[in-house]
Order: sequence, then C-alpha cells, then structure tokens
Amino acid sequence: MKELLSKYGTLIVAIIALIQPWVVYLWKKFVRKGEIKLYPTGSIEVGYSSYGPTIGLHGTFRCLNQDVFVSSISLEIVKQKDKSTHSFDWGVFRSQKLTHKGEEAEFELPYGFMLSTSQPKRYNIAFFDTMTRNEMQDKIQNLKEERIKLLIKEIQEKGIQDETIISKKYYDEFSQAPIHVENYTNLYHLCY
Repeated sequence: MKELLSKYGTLIVAIIALIQPWVVYLWKKFVRKGEIKLYPTGSIEVGYSSYGPTIGLHGTFRCLNQDVFVSSISLEIVKQKDKSTHSFDWGVFRSQKLTHKGEEAEFELPYGFMLSTSQPKRYNIAFFDTMTRNEMQDKIQNLKEERIKLLIKEIQEKGIQDETIISKKYYDEFSQAPIHVENYTNLYHLCY
C-alpha cells in the first residue's frame, strides 16, 4: 500500500483535484434543489368579496441553495375544526405602497419571476378561491337575471318610466321573494 501511494499518490491527488469541481457542480445542479423560504410580515388578510373568499399575504421570499423560477403560487387552507381544505389560486400582485382613502389601488396580473439566492424579493399577493367564486357567480347571475325580469314586469304593469324610483322600493319587496332568500342562503353557506 505504501509503495502504491508513493508511486501514484500525486496522480490520485491530481485526479481528485480535477474531478472535485465537477462533482460539486453536478451536486448543486441536479441533487440539491433550490428552496424558497417565506418571511411573512404583518397580518394575514382574510376577506370575502365578488372574487369569492380571498387571502392577502405580504412579506419577503428568499431563495436558498440555487436560483429558482417561480411559475405559479397556490395556497391551501385547512380548517382546524373539521379538517376541510380550501385551495386558493394566485390572484394578483398588489401594490407595495400604502394607499389612503379615495386613492385607487394598483394591481398586477400574476406572472412568473426569477428568484435569486443573492436577492430576496418582496411580495404582496391576493389569493382567490376560484372554485367557490365560480359557484357564487352562477348563483349571483341567476339572481340578477330573475331580478331584472321581475323589475321589467313591475315597470310594465305600473307604467313607470324612471327605473331608479321603482328599483329602490322594489328591492325591499324582492329581498323577501323565495328566489332571493334561497340564493342568499346558498351564498351564506359558501362563505366558510
């Protein structure tokens, strides 16, 4: 063994020195994957609007090990009480600026982006539960159509020309109608 090391030791060390950068490169490129760490700031914003249930998150992304291209982001919420799950899709990027009353908020549609290990990225994202929103839209659309039909019928029967006069009065009556109560109840049950 001594003779082998004395004869080929230098060659072995040279080969290891040549191979080592390639092994490290292959390890980083194919074995050790990039990892994204989230550092949330502030509170989680929970809402319910015409977009359906919404969640707003803001903070900073940080990438570890290697650069990563982020093509989509999704969020899954598990209700502790009954273990039901709700999936939220990447809705919009919201402005990083704080806005006051009366000013319009700035939104950007979601897009893929590169996340570098050397540069953290701020995020302010609104997520939407699109499945629930689609269920809501169907119910709301049916309700709107029915309301318009009944409103037109009322206008024709009473011969009123100004729709705003009857619209305000009529809504009180319409809100007691079975179709309105049924749809309101269905929407209430969709609001988890």
